[in-house]
Amino acid sequence: MHEWRTNRRKKEEKPRMHEWKMKERRIATNARMEDERKKKCHECTN
Repeated sequence: MHEWRTNRRKKEEKPRMHEWKMKERRIATNARMEDERKKKCHECTN
């Protein structure tokens, strides 16, 4: 039972890792865009 579990995890690891990397990249880009937007808003208000 335990061996089967580890084998299954090994098979699933690569696609999951890829999804996680894509998600991380998307989060990073969204954060960067929000930072730029906040800076622009800050410049406009001051």
